[in-house]
Amino acid sequence: MADVTVWRQDTPNGETFSDAYAQTQTKADGTKYKDAVEFANDLIANAGYSATPQPLAASFGGGTPEPTGNEIEATDTPNYFNIYTNLLNKTEDILNRQATEDDTQDIQGFVPTIDQAGQLVPYMRGKGNLLQVYTDTWAETGNANLALQAVRDSDEYETYFPGNTRTDPETGGKAGVRYSEAQYTALTDAYDRAFIEAGLNPDVFREAQMFGALVEGDVGAKELQARINAATEAFITNPLAENVRQYYSSNFGIDMTDSALLASALDPAVGERILNRQLSVARIGAEASERSFDITLQESERLYQLGVTGTRAAQLFGQAETLLGQLSTAANIQGRKAPTISEFLQARQFGDSEAQQRFTNILSQEASESAAQLGARRTRDGAVTGLTEA
Repeated sequence: MADVTVWRQDTPNGETFSDAYAQTQTKADGTKYKDAVEFANDLIANAGYSATPQPLAASFGGGTPEPTGNEIEATDTPNYFNIYTNLLNKTEDILNRQATEDDTQDIQGFVPTIDQAGQLVPYMRGKGNLLQVYTDTWAETGNANLALQAVRDSDEYETYFPGNTRTDPETGGKAGVRYSEAQYTALTDAYDRAFIEAGLNPDVFREAQMFGALVEGDVGAKELQARINAATEAFITNPLAENVRQYYSSNFGIDMTDSALLASALDPAVGERILNRQLSVARIGAEASERSFDITLQESERLYQLGVTGTRAAQLFGQAETLLGQLSTAANIQGRKAPTISEFLQARQFGDSEAQQRFTNILSQEASESAAQLGARRTRDGAVTGLTEA
């Protein structure tokens, strides 16, 4: 089985893992999982997941999702189930509702141990003192919601959930979170998978604090995948990749290294539309470089605005190579300065009348001189009559 889907009350679409992704994850004993089934079974046993769709908490829309068809078979599921799973489901429901008097009565007198808290809020396990803050606050208040809020207010929270805390633009203080911790974990897991499936090491981007920036920029997993694909096509798999890299680096102030170029393409501060525009502009510059033309960023951007991208850009610079070669020869014979690629663009694309007239003059004189040459004749004995060019 290549892909496996597991479910929980906070996963409307389930969590689907491939064998390749599972094999990058580390068990508690330090070894790697052999496949997605083993990884899924561990989540079912220790993280409150189920092999089948579960009724969703109210904050996730309620109802029960449809299975994906990637669920593990009953024979693949271990014959044990974590003793805290039912408690986890109940507590997750409490955490996702407004605290009420009934909620307080439900959990009154119960204070989880560190191990139990790790089952109740598995996304806090292995994250510094977050579990300790959670259990200490629960013990002091008897309220799971206050315990969760204390975690979110702690100094360590941003270390383990970077980008998740919203900031009040007026006061600069904390203003809640973007995602629940379960949602945040699911989102960053999806980031991991997107990088891995593209053949990239997610740890490189995590260590560069890219994950927090992506979360803060509200970049979803699908948008991230689209950005990775666009950057990979432009900088790596494109036949003109080296030219694209050079032009992009020179004109947008980015280092030529793979990591710097990819990081710039994934920067959520640069909107997806702006990124696609920049990559298209860089490809135009690359097509020019392929024909040994050096065009400015402003010229590339004007061509982009005119829709001269991709194949049209390649055709344009192919025509420029042919025509400018012809005109350069004619201009030298006529004692004129050879026209440049910028003048070609001004004349043929940007509607500059002076540039158009200059091209017309060179071509007209060349035509006139060619006509004079055609007027020359030879007699039968080889003598030349008529006009010839010098």
